[in-house]
Amino acid sequence: MSLRRRILIPVDLSFNSLRAVRVGRDLASVMSEITLFYAIDAEERRIANLSRFGPSTVGSLNGLLADRINRLRQIRRAELPDTRSVILAICVGEDAAEVICNGAKRNEADMIVITAHGRGNHPDRVPGHVAAAVAHRAPCPVMVVRGYDVAEPLGITGSISSPGSLSSAGALERTGTTAY
Repeated sequence: MSLRRRILIPVDLSFNSLRAVRVGRDLASVMSEITLFYAIDAEERRIANLSRFGPSTVGSLNGLLADRINRLRQIRRAELPDTRSVILAICVGEDAAEVICNGAKRNEADMIVITAHGRGNHPDRVPGHVAAAVAHRAPCPVMVVRGYDVAEPLGITGSISSPGSLSSAGALERTGTTAY
């Protein structure tokens, strides 16, 4: 059994996801490894195909990947400057929660720290739906961190979910997930 503790922190580049980064950083010890993880789901790929990255699917995905890795590097420099073992990871899949859970398995994460309010603002989805799905499917313990009262993007254009009550909070409590 390894003494190294692996913490996976999914970020969506919203101001609220910085809270999860900070909590994960505070939980990390000298023997910890932090993975900043970004999941590109089907909806984000669809939007990228219609955006500034160009008309070609390959070009738009490559542009999206380059943009996201640069933003993860910025978060790493700003929030984790003294943390020696930080991995930046981006995975692509159909469903963000599934991509995050698969990433936790692949990275053999001992814990996932995720924010309940992110940048998703879909009228047909409950705020915090990705965090709730991760809490139900994760291969390791999950700490769900509440977002800040003010939702502010980190250089992201588009909609940011407004602060408010987390309708899925009861579901998170029933799973034994820690809310911070």
